[in-house]
This record gives sequence, structure tokens and C-alpha cells, in this order.
Amino acid sequence: MGGKGTNVCSHPRRKLAYKYACENAAFTTASLYVGDQFDCSALNYCSGHGICAGNNLCQCEDGIITANCSLSCNPGCVHGSCVGTDKCQCEPGWTGPLCDKPSCFGKLANDSSVCNSRGDCIRLDTCACRSDFYGNECEFSKCNGKFANDSSVCHSRGDCNALTGTCNCSSGFYGSDCEVWKCSGVMSNETLVCSGHGSCISTDNCTCNTGFFGNDCSGTEDPSVCSFNGICLSGVCSCNKNYTGNDCQHHTCNGTMFNSSSVCSSRGACVSVNNCSCLAGFYGDNCERRDVKLVCQNGGTLITETNRCSCASGFEKADCS
Repeated sequence: MGGKGTNVCSHPRRKLAYKYACENAAFTTASLYVGDQFDCSALNYCSGHGICAGNNLCQCEDGIITANCSLSCNPGCVHGSCVGTDKCQCEPGWTGPLCDKPSCFGKLANDSSVCNSRGDCIRLDTCACRSDFYGNECEFSKCNGKFANDSSVCHSRGDCNALTGTCNCSSGFYGSDCEVWKCSGVMSNETLVCSGHGSCISTDNCTCNTGFFGNDCSGTEDPSVCSFNGICLSGVCSCNKNYTGNDCQHHTCNGTMFNSSSVCSSRGACVSVNNCSCLAGFYGDNCERRDVKLVCQNGGTLITETNRCSCASGFEKADCS
């Protein structure tokens, strides 16, 4: 084979459709037959992935002899380049056999901790967060479904901690959403708030049911609550005069309890307010008098109602003597 110029080789047989390596290229370049010459400058014949081995064949980088060392990735590299038969080299941020799996902030889409385990990596550095989370990496939490900067978050009675998703309630408010307050020390959502007789509409502000009154609705206008002998105030009966007991159910006689051993001077029974039923031989409002009939002298007359004598003129002693 004789040379006819730089990178040009001749061959005695014309119009052959196969290729030879040029003598001066030492099998490093391909020669293309053109008429009776081979153009040794056709460097891309083996697709840039091999060298011309002659007879229409290339010796490829992986050692395989093929027609042109062209690469094939089926069905293709979505976000990358084909670097070998069915072998993709992915662009930064993509992975998978076809380079079709994204990563989000350095974590693959199938990593259990991607998007802080609160969402899905749907494309490069893009998280689709679940409903209660937000942020580029779903790193923030909502408080009861509301963003931390929502004016109505935590019922406008506290601050939302976006890292924990919990409300920090202002003084006087309680509950996971700051939805609870107190009336007289009792939570507004408890059954016994406002003494069970009203509604706690704001801090220490009870709206009482019909028939009840007071700051905590403990007062009642129902007279039967205190045995018709007093009024209920703050859950305690305030008894009328001459009545006592938790429910004002007991009466007194002259300031002494009806069941006291000293009532009615220990000489009778207190049957009603200030009404002593005295034992035989005693009388008086408190049974304090002994029933001893006087004998009226000198024509005097006994007044039985008062046990006194009505004496004739000139006699002044009790028995008209």
C-alpha cells in the first residue's frame, strides 16, 4: 500500500466498500475508501468509542469488535447520557437505570428520609409535602391545619411552633389549639364549669341558666333548694333568721337549735320557730316559768293566764295578804 499524501492511503482494488487502518496511523484512526484512496482523517468512524480494525470493523473501548462502536441505551437516558450499551451516566441530581429518578436536596427519591419523611420527591429538589407540613424540604409543621403565620392560628390566642406543630398559648388559654379558658378556675370545656348551671363564654365570665345567678352561677332563685328558708349563694345556703343547717332545714327557739338539750330551758320541745311546747308544770316563751297556782287571800281573784292575783283595795302582796 503506497501513500499519496498526508493521512491518505491507496489500494490497488478500486471501489471496495471496506476500511483499512492507515500505515502511518498505527490503527489509531479509521480510513475511509474514496475512489481508490482511503481518507485517514475520518476519525469519527468508530463513533469516538474505538479504533478502526479493518474489514469494516471497529475495536471498541470495551474490547468488543463491532461495525462502528455506536452506543445504545434502550429506551434511553431521561436525564443523562448513554455511555455504554444500556448504561446511562446521569446528570447531577438524577439516578436510576434510566436517570429518571430525582433527588431532593441530596437525598434520592426512594430514601425514607427524603423531604424529612413528610412528603414525596417529585422532581429535582422539589418536595410535595403532606397536608400538615410545608417548606422546601417539608421541614415545617402546621398547627391544627394552619400555617404559623396565619393570623387565626391557635385561635389568635398563642403562637404556632412550626418545628413541632404545637401551639404556645397566651396566659389564660389552654388546649392544643388554645381553644379553652377558665371560669372561676374551672376549664371552659368541663361539665362543672359555672357550677354546671351555665356557659363559660370568656375568662371568668359565666352566662347562667334561668333560675341561677352569681359569678359562677352557684346562686339560685329556687326557694326549695334551701328548704324555703333561705337563698343559695355561691353554692351555700344563706338561711333566714331563726333557721340553720346546710339546707336551712332546721329551726330554732329563742336562738337555740331545735334539737339542743337546752332548748326551751330543757323543759319542753321546740316545735317551730320560737314556739316551745312546755312540759306539764312549766310555761313561758322558753318554758322558763314553773306553773304553781297562787292562793289569793282577802278576797283576791286568781288570773289563771298570768298566775297572778287581782287583789282588793288595801292589799298589795302577790297573794293579797
